[in-house]
Amino acid sequence: MQEQPVTPPAIRPLPAPANPPTMDSPAACQTGWLWGFAAAIERQARCITCVSPRFDDWPLDDPALLHALTPWLRGPQRQLRLLAASYDGLGLQLPRFERWRRDFAHAVNCWCCAEDMAPGLPTVLYDNTCISVRVFDAAAGIGRASAAGRTRLLLDQQIDVFLQRSERAWPVKTLGI
Repeated sequence: MQEQPVTPPAIRPLPAPANPPTMDSPAACQTGWLWGFAAAIERQARCITCVSPRFDDWPLDDPALLHALTPWLRGPQRQLRLLAASYDGLGLQLPRFERWRRDFAHAVNCWCCAEDMAPGLPTVLYDNTCISVRVFDAAAGIGRASAAGRTRLLLDQQIDVFLQRSERAWPVKTLGI
C-alpha cells in the first residue's frame, strides 16, 4: 500500500481589514490584534509596532499571522518592532514565533523598556500609516481598533518616549542553545 503524502492543514486567513472590530471580550481582542496586522499589511505599512508589558496573550504564534507577515517582511524597508517590559520565558510560550523570527532577525527588532517606565507601558499595535489597536483592560478584553491617523500619531509620540529609554532585548538564538 502506498503512503499518501501528508498535507499541512489549511491556514485560515486573517480577518478582512475592511472595518475595525469591536473589542469587548478577550476573544474580540485576539480578533482586534489580527485585524490590526491584516490592515497594516494590506496598506503596505513599512513598520508595525507592537507594545505590551508581556506578549503572552498576543496571537504572535498564530500560523495565519506568521504566514501573512512573511511576504510583508520580505518587502523593502519593512520592520516589525516589539517593545515589552520583559521577554522572560516568551520563547517557550511562543515557539512558532521564536522559530519564525530567526529568519527575519534583520527586520524584527525587540526592545525592553527601562524598568522604572514598565508600569506605564500601554498595550498597543500601530503602523506608520493610520492603523492602531489599543487594549485598555486585557483581562476584560476591552479595547479599541481604529483606522484614524490622528490616533496612530498620538500613539507614536507616546511610544517614542518609551523607546528612547529602551534597550535591545530578546536576542535570536540561531543554534537553539
